[in-house]
Amino acid sequence: VNGQNINGMKTNYLMNSQMEKLREVFKDKVPEDFANSMKGSIINGLINQELTNQELKKFGLQTTPLELVESIKKNAQFYRDGKFDIDYYNERFLPGYQLATGTSFEKEMMDEINTEKFFQTFENLLELSPDEAQRLYQIDNTKFKFAVIKVKKENQEVAQKVWDSWKK
Repeated sequence: VNGQNINGMKTNYLMNSQMEKLREVFKDKVPEDFANSMKGSIINGLINQELTNQELKKFGLQTTPLELVESIKKNAQFYRDGKFDIDYYNERFLPGYQLATGTSFEKEMMDEINTEKFFQTFENLLELSPDEAQRLYQIDNTKFKFAVIKVKKENQEVAQKVWDSWKK
């Protein structure tokens, strides 16, 4: 992407993670078009992410070390017994992440924070029309209640998994 490579290890890591989720849903019978679509989506996402990062660098946007620390400390996965576990984070998580993805977690977090700050700035400038505000409210607050669901026999297993995930 403009002379920058997309990390192949990270691409494979994301694809494998998504394929695992699809295999769970489809009982190891993932339709080929589904898998191909997912792979294309992951690659496009990584390309868009790199393009966004490149543009933000042109604007001079940077994440401060304090912003990075605050963001990491908000992540519940790094807490043990109610407090941040610095040993787990430094000695297990960071090396494991690097090994699995071939990338630096903290650099990725900094890029993610930059992107969030950039788009948040525009969100704060925009004023929603009453219709758009109502539509967004409905999207965020609509719940579905089904009394009867009819599913073809060959799709019952997949439908049951979807139903189980919706009930949570």
